[in-house]
Amino acid sequence: MSSDSHDLPIETILYASRTPHIIEAVGDLLSRAEHDIAKHGILCQQCGRCCRFGEYGHRMFVTPLELAYLLAKVENVTSQAGTFTQNCIFQGGSSCTIYPHRLLCCRIFLCKLDGKGVVFSPGEKWHRALVELHETLCIPYYYVEWPDAINRLAKGQS
Repeated sequence: MSSDSHDLPIETILYASRTPHIIEAVGDLLSRAEHDIAKHGILCQQCGRCCRFGEYGHRMFVTPLELAYLLAKVENVTSQAGTFTQNCIFQGGSSCTIYPHRLLCCRIFLCKLDGKGVVFSPGEKWHRALVELHETLCIPYYYVEWPDAINRLAKGQS
């Protein structure tokens, strides 16, 4: 496990993004996490508060499999690299422009109407499942801060 984005396996991420069974496996995990969260009666209101993670003092992290999934599902993923401020680059107006394909950290970081963010406690279970999926698919696991990961991916693609 590493958090050093300089070691981010760009070629492996690009390969995984073009490999249908890998993308399907990541999509399935994200879908199961979504259903688990909903089962607990916690529903996303798509208000865009979680996209402003800087306001909460919260840091968002991503893994190689999630980056591969985004590359496969979202056009021009890296086109806004380097433009992160306090908001996610995929926030459009008050909502997420990639909502169906958002990261696990976005799914488990839920806003509260009182303005304080909360990480969904079973999120640890889904993070462990994501680590295990990396192991199963023989994709190196890294946990890299979201803005840094997208910037590194953009540099690696150029």
